Amino acid sequence: MNRETILALNRLNQLFYSQAAPSFDATRQTAWTGWLKLIPILTPLFELNQSLRILDVGCGNGRFLEFLEKAFPTKSFEYFGLDLSQELLTKAKAKFTTPKNEVKSQWQKFDLVQTWLDNPDLSQLSIPIWRQTYDLIVVFGVLHHLPSCQLRLDWLKKLGSQVANGGFLITTDWQFQNEAARFQTKTIMPELVGLTTDKLEENDLILDWKQGKTHYRYCHLANPAELLTQTQALAQTLPQLQLRTSFQADGRSDTLNHYRVWQIVAASNFESLGL
Repeated sequence: MNRETILALNRLNQLFYSQAAPSFDATRQTAWTGWLKLIPILTPLFELNQSLRILDVGCGNGRFLEFLEKAFPTKSFEYFGLDLSQELLTKAKAKFTTPKNEVKSQWQKFDLVQTWLDNPDLSQLSIPIWRQTYDLIVVFGVLHHLPSCQLRLDWLKKLGSQVANGGFLITTDWQFQNEAARFQTKTIMPELVGLTTDKLEENDLILDWKQGKTHYRYCHLANPAELLTQTQALAQTLPQLQLRTSFQADGRSDTLNHYRVWQIVAASNFESLGL
């Protein structure tokens, strides 16, 4: 995918999250059911660490932080939320003006796509948030908005490199084909937003929000072959980042998102496993 198309798709999503922020926020107030499946995985992390650092990429209105506070009500940690939408960040900040259980939260507007275009190898990110590692990095509802296979893979590698020993990288890929009846009616021709199919990659779609007003957004459907390619590339680049589990959850079908849970294996453990 060329730079011009990547920019056009990113602008489309920027406009979507600016215009649709009120209705998007109103329909994004509850925790995903898949997050409940993460509690047994994350419990040892919260039990063993007194000063966790958590990075939420694509934090939206902050509902994952809200979930963590309820799931681990006696734990303190530092939380960093990044999002493209200033409107959603404003709503998130308003929720967490008073810290709970010594949970410290920071929020920052951040454009993953533009950052990658400006610095494709992601090696010169100067803001403080990229100068530290995290015990937990989550990327929920984000990857399908990143135009081009290479961009998605590069960000997965970058985020994997920011995970501390013993920490987790958890991602979701939106599998909206599993609820095809709902989403077929929302798919529009790219020409309606000034794009052509030949400029897009396989399984790239433009969807209509259809919540009161018409708003369009770019979404990518990652098929099993792409997910496997990503997993293999991460294993080669970051062999200490091990895929622990994957599962499907969420939506009416309970299969709307494909979760992947990676964990950094400490060097000593890594060697003892013969890896």
